[in-house]
Amino acid sequence: MTKWLFIVTLLAILASVSMAACPNKCSGHGKCGLNDVCQCMQNWVNGDCSGRQCPFTRAWHDTAQRDDDAHYYAEYGNRGTCDRTTGECACDAGFVGSGCRRMQCPNDYSGHGTCEFIEELASDSFHHRIGGVQGRKYTLWDQEKVMGCVCDANFEGHDCSFHTCPKGDDPLTPKQYDMVQAIVINQPGGEGYLTNHDPYGNAYHDREDHARGILGERCYVRQYSNCSTASPQQRAQ
Repeated sequence: MTKWLFIVTLLAILASVSMAACPNKCSGHGKCGLNDVCQCMQNWVNGDCSGRQCPFTRAWHDTAQRDDDAHYYAEYGNRGTCDRTTGECACDAGFVGSGCRRMQCPNDYSGHGTCEFIEELASDSFHHRIGGVQGRKYTLWDQEKVMGCVCDANFEGHDCSFHTCPKGDDPLTPKQYDMVQAIVINQPGGEGYLTNHDPYGNAYHDREDHARGILGERCYVRQYSNCSTASPQQRAQ
């Protein structure tokens, strides 16, 4: 009995010495492993497991791990620093979000628009200044990281900070009264319709009143359902 008591006591002493050998007893966030090295619990780091880990996101810049992959996951995306006491990132200027995962829109679009991901902009065919294509799929690594501004009507610029000026005829170009613009379609028997686009992405189809609103009170739209029945001279009238 005395022998077994001695063995148990010795093991307890050895365990206590082993734990004491690890830094700060692993701060209560890990266990002491071989060679007195702490094995930290999840989301805890440092030699004594005293620091909180910050979120991992796709790195903005990184050493390539394999072909065509230079954006492996990294703490705070390699675009900031980590506050080990809170586990929160202090992002570099121009980067925001959990783990500094996305770019900040310039000047926060100046309060005159919205901030959208590049994958959204790629398929935005409504705003003609953006030049997106409906149905286009953007699937590269930065699809939900790079962001850009979509400006409200009457605003423009990379940060939507500029007012758009009224558009109209140049007053310094004389003798343009009652000018006529002819659209000639050389396809017998064809049919179609006229679409007018204003500077803000709005489209109007076959509507004379809308065309006047866009082009001026003296603008008239004449259309022909059968292109073979109207001569170029008629279309120019």
